[in-house]
Amino acid sequence: MSKIALFLILIALVLTMPQASAEDVPKIRVLLARNPSSLEITSDEPFLIRWIVSGSSLELGEQETLKVSLISGSYWIVLEELGIPDALNRVTSLSTFFESTGKPLIGESSGVPAILLGPYSSADQATAVLNSARVTFPEARLSSFAYALKMEVARSYNLIWGGEAPGKVAQFEGTGLIRVNSRRYRGEISLYLSIKDSVGELLVLNELDLESYLYGVVPAEMPFEWPLEALKAQAVASRTYALKRIHESSSSGHPYDINTTVSDQVYRGYEAEKESASQAVDATRGEVLTYQGELITAAFHSCSGGYTENNENVWKGIAVPYLRGVPSPGEEGSKYFQWSRTVTVSAMTQKIEELKKVALGQITGLEVLERGVSGRIKTLNVIGTTGTCTISGEELRKVADLPSALVNWESDTQLKLFVLSGSGTQEISPNQAFVLSPSGLSPLPKKVGILSFYGLKEEELSAELEEFLVFTGNGWGHGVGMPQWGAKARAEEGKGYQEILTYYYQGVLVEKEY
Repeated sequence: MSKIALFLILIALVLTMPQASAEDVPKIRVLLARNPSSLEITSDEPFLIRWIVSGSSLELGEQETLKVSLISGSYWIVLEELGIPDALNRVTSLSTFFESTGKPLIGESSGVPAILLGPYSSADQATAVLNSARVTFPEARLSSFAYALKMEVARSYNLIWGGEAPGKVAQFEGTGLIRVNSRRYRGEISLYLSIKDSVGELLVLNELDLESYLYGVVPAEMPFEWPLEALKAQAVASRTYALKRIHESSSSGHPYDINTTVSDQVYRGYEAEKESASQAVDATRGEVLTYQGELITAAFHSCSGGYTENNENVWKGIAVPYLRGVPSPGEEGSKYFQWSRTVTVSAMTQKIEELKKVALGQITGLEVLERGVSGRIKTLNVIGTTGTCTISGEELRKVADLPSALVNWESDTQLKLFVLSGSGTQEISPNQAFVLSPSGLSPLPKKVGILSFYGLKEEELSAELEEFLVFTGNGWGHGVGMPQWGAKARAEEGKGYQEILTYYYQGVLVEKEY
């Protein structure tokens, strides 16, 4: 066989091999906001609003802005049920009529396109308008929606969705980027009505393909100036985490897959995108981490403080083979590699009592019961004058607002004592002070009187912890999985992204999912 023939055969094989397409990339639903205090939607290009149940749609111009608000329990007048094009013509031809009734609304009423008026705070108020409206709209009727979305626009009419059933109610799409308040996003923006404990919530979702989503995640999670191999490691970890969340939410029926905060992973949309981070996403397209054929829980955090932690020492559950604590040298560049925090004991006590439903009184001691392989606190005994409880290291982080649970502490007080010596005035702590009495030197009594310009003030010294705790610690985050500063250090040593990932997630494989 000639070289030319062999070359042509190879080309034909490549052309006939299945190629990943945009349709193969999973879609992800990202929760951007829950009951936002203000919501404006616009685009730099013409875009479209689509009402989901009726399938009706309306084209909107570039820079046209919708101000969206959720309204509960109000009354409306359904003037006429008809399609959006006919509704537009009807509103235009009756502009004089609407000067007296107020701006009409065009949209979807209980799944049917319609023209409406409202909202009205009472049935009586709506009925007064209804009687006069029936001269022009004989079939007009009074209606009340459990929930309605009013969308104000700079037109002679506003837009509306009204109904009772939870679900996706409207979607914004276009060839350009959709802007939600001050931030632009790829893909579509959806408005979703969620009902929780008989209360309606407006969810704002961004629906887009997973790779486009990662363009806004990687530079939000890791500085884009960092080495490319570290950015690639972040891209694979974030893709794995997101894809697992997609699978989990699809079986649970949740309206969204992931949120935009550190409780999942940070996502800032198109505004966050950087060329180096996008290059890392493209270079690892479709790659995920698996263990024994299953997607892993790709936990990651900012800085381990020098050693990562076993998952069972941080979260409840069984030990996960690929989430083992390992040394992580080279993280000293992080400002959170070493840190200190001063915490008010009374404030921490209140938070512990609320969290654990216990009355502690005054905290008299903190006792570490167990630490993990990294030195992070696993369990801590809190001793009070009226009660005790045990908290985890992650709970300690929460009640004391600490960067990590790899900590120690010492007590401090606001009571300051000064002594005059040959070298000048020096500050001492209360336990260094003694009183001279007929029986000799003795420690300060429980109550001491302090004479100042303002008079005699009595201070009580007790065995409880003093007013403040000064925590000193290492690291930022839960400490499980890949530390981003550790990934940076490995990349600067010349390690590739796959080697970085398989070091922090032990026994995993980097595989192509699509």
